[in-house]
Amino acid sequence: MLANDDYWAFAAWSALLALTSLISPVLPAGSVLTLVAGIAWIVVVGMALYRFRRKALWLLLGAPLALAWPSIFVLFMVACLRGDCI
Repeated sequence: MLANDDYWAFAAWSALLALTSLISPVLPAGSVLTLVAGIAWIVVVGMALYRFRRKALWLLLGAPLALAWPSIFVLFMVACLRGDCI
């Protein structure tokens, strides 16, 4: 029973971090919070995959929410480093 409770804790943290990463760009200093939440989501899902194996694959449903803005910010940073800033 304890392992099942741990899974739901990982699922709750995954959902919370994914939503934080999605919503935070509208906040002041949101780009930093978005990147931190996206990285934290990757860590939580990685730990869940290590611990729960196939059962944790359901947590990957949050990937579009958690990684949409961080990937856009990283693409803009790479473009600016190359001199193609908007």
